[in-house]
Amino acid sequence: MHLESLQHLTKTLRLLYVEDDLEIAARLSSILRALFQEVLHVKDGEEGLRAYETFAPHLILSDISMPKMNGLALCEAIKARNPAQRFIFSTAHSESQLLMQAIALNVDGYVLKPIDHGQFLALLKKVCTEIHRELDQRFYHAQLELHVKEKTQEIEATNVKLLELNHEIQRTLESTILSLGGMAESRSYETGLHVQRVAAYTEFLAKELGLSQTEVDTLRIVSPMHDIGKIAIEDHILKKPGKLSEAEYVRMKEHARLGYEMLQDSSLPLFRHAAIVAYEHHEKFNGKGYPRGLKGEEIHIFGRIMAFADVFDALISERVYKKPWPIAQIKTFVQEEAGAHFDPDIVRIFLRHLDFFTHTNLRLKDTAQTLYM
Repeated sequence: MHLESLQHLTKTLRLLYVEDDLEIAARLSSILRALFQEVLHVKDGEEGLRAYETFAPHLILSDISMPKMNGLALCEAIKARNPAQRFIFSTAHSESQLLMQAIALNVDGYVLKPIDHGQFLALLKKVCTEIHRELDQRFYHAQLELHVKEKTQEIEATNVKLLELNHEIQRTLESTILSLGGMAESRSYETGLHVQRVAAYTEFLAKELGLSQTEVDTLRIVSPMHDIGKIAIEDHILKKPGKLSEAEYVRMKEHARLGYEMLQDSSLPLFRHAAIVAYEHHEKFNGKGYPRGLKGEEIHIFGRIMAFADVFDALISERVYKKPWPIAQIKTFVQEEAGAHFDPDIVRIFLRHLDFFTHTNLRLKDTAQTLYM
């Protein structure tokens, strides 16, 4: 076998050559240096072990019988650190027992001294072909890992941007809902602070009732839309300072259905939940509410919570047509309406946490300007 036929396999590889016989080493080194990118020759196993750490050879060619540390001990020490290290032994016929020990170390082959160059080059071709196959696999694996890492980073960056965009969309949507709710209230005697207060009440009640955080957040966000149907009610009814006639009252009650119809077909889940709140916030637990006369748990939990929050805020707040009720009077009224107008579970929470409701009302209290604008 000619050296040229091997060079395409060996010219990029490093070889560590461990041989104590300098005459043999000199003859073989000339061949090895013509083949390999780099060849490092050392005289014994101890030098070979030290050189291994810094030279990082692709292949080791080592004599077996050497002073200080023989080839077997060298191979065993290196294989303990790197079981995949490629290793070829050279040995004399008289070392047959050592040769059997060498084979047991799972080396890649051996050549007998005096070395038959044809046999040796054939062994080099076989082992170097396997080395290149492993190097190719490592390269492709590294490239795949790099590609996966880059794509992961791209996805993570995209996810961050999408998350930021989703947060911005969510903030915009919440602001829009709050504005729409305030717009509906501004057409009647309610104020923008009313929708903020009921949002706080509904959020608190939803948490106390054990709803999920997603449900709590959803109800807080959509609660300002409960009276959105009032946008479609005529001004002469909506803004009438005195008592409504029977016909006017019937028309006023239409705002629950109208609000539902405005929102129910939206592709946005928040608006579909807002439709529930708009439709059911005037239902009563005993079935005597409107527009559908739903009873008990037929009323969505959002509707039951909203019904209480809306009535409580109307009672405790001042309007141009009424003074606020004292909290003691509200407490008595709510107790009487447990199981009638209101869900008894909600009443129990209210009675346990009166301070929260009164403090929230004070914190978001209407001013003279908001009441009479």
